[in-house]
Amino acid sequence: MTDISIFVENIGKEYKINKPGNRRAFPTFREDLMNLIQFPLWVKSNTTRNTIWALKDVSFEVRKGEVLGIIGRNGSGKSTLLKILAGITKPTTGFAEIFGRTGSLLEVGTGFHTELTGRDNIFISGNILGMSRAEIKQKFDQIVAFSEMEKFIDTPVKRYSSGMRVRLGFSVAAFLEPEILLLDEVLAVGDASFRRKSLEKIQEITGEGRTVLFVSHNMSAVKFVCDQTIILNDGLIKFYGPTEEAVKLYLVDQDITNWVAFVDLSNTGKRLPKCEKVFQSIRLIDENGKESTNFYPLSDITFEVSVIPVSEPIKRQDIHIAILDTQNTRMAILKSLVMAGKGFDIDGRMLLRCTWKDCPLAPGNYTVSLLTKGIQQIYHIDHIDNAISFQINPFDPTESEAHDLNPGVIIPQGMWEVINE
Repeated sequence: MTDISIFVENIGKEYKINKPGNRRAFPTFREDLMNLIQFPLWVKSNTTRNTIWALKDVSFEVRKGEVLGIIGRNGSGKSTLLKILAGITKPTTGFAEIFGRTGSLLEVGTGFHTELTGRDNIFISGNILGMSRAEIKQKFDQIVAFSEMEKFIDTPVKRYSSGMRVRLGFSVAAFLEPEILLLDEVLAVGDASFRRKSLEKIQEITGEGRTVLFVSHNMSAVKFVCDQTIILNDGLIKFYGPTEEAVKLYLVDQDITNWVAFVDLSNTGKRLPKCEKVFQSIRLIDENGKESTNFYPLSDITFEVSVIPVSEPIKRQDIHIAILDTQNTRMAILKSLVMAGKGFDIDGRMLLRCTWKDCPLAPGNYTVSLLTKGIQQIYHIDHIDNAISFQINPFDPTESEAHDLNPGVIIPQGMWEVINE
């Protein structure tokens, strides 16, 4: 096993679920004593435990220099698996062996001390990886240059935006030369040029013989860097093999056939953890004023969103409607702060309507994600992925000519004219 970097055998992780209304994480001494009296140690209780298996019987191995992609829907166990490999949490069953120094970036700015500057955090991260101060100094200029954070390197991290934290966090993880790098959806935040540069850096890292585990919802990024890919579904490995096959299977499983034009979001399971329930429903309307999930190129699409106030009033919320393709690549984002010129004071149930005029999306299938945050706030108040789906049909049957079936990402409206020489 000299060429193995990661060996995972029958990993399982079980979590206890608190009963509704019971927020106490641990029982009191009195409760333990009463349970012991009612059910002595030698008596087995048939009471069903409120538990859930985030992972079950997960086994795989990764060789040195490989990039293993891990994909799956929200709640499938991806982040739990990486936390186990990073040593943040212990498995309930099974074991994992890591052969080499490990660096991880599991969330935006994970491991950073927010009161300290970016410079301080670079040295702290290097020390955690077992590097000497001299080694960190040798890499320092490369880290700062790659992150493009020269102007802010002596600013406390608490003043960084989420994109700035990702820039610095990824640069630290990549340039301090861990033998194994664990990345969990870290490139979902930030601009396109930095994402591209980071993906190229991952390829460079594996070319040097280092190993990467890459969790992402962006199928384009997964195909770009990953040799093999695992699909997790409800904590189980559904597929483990070549990335191209994995992505195709994953996209087929997204159930794009049963689309509806109205979705109740009040208790959706697609809401990210710890979010307020601001979004209550979403409706898609065509340019004729009718509900629809089918549109034509360059037609109008209206998004009708019902919202309610949060438990602690936040004045002026900025509503975002993000449009993604089947590979979870963000195609566009409609921001109320830009479109409406202001945020919204949500002081009661409100119906917000946003119309995308002459939508230039090329024929294909798309999903809509919703998020909202307070003006000048970094963290989201509510965030729902894959809230609703729609389709851009390849052509309009009322027109005499069909649109090109493979026009690219968008259909630009170029102004053509003839100039006589």
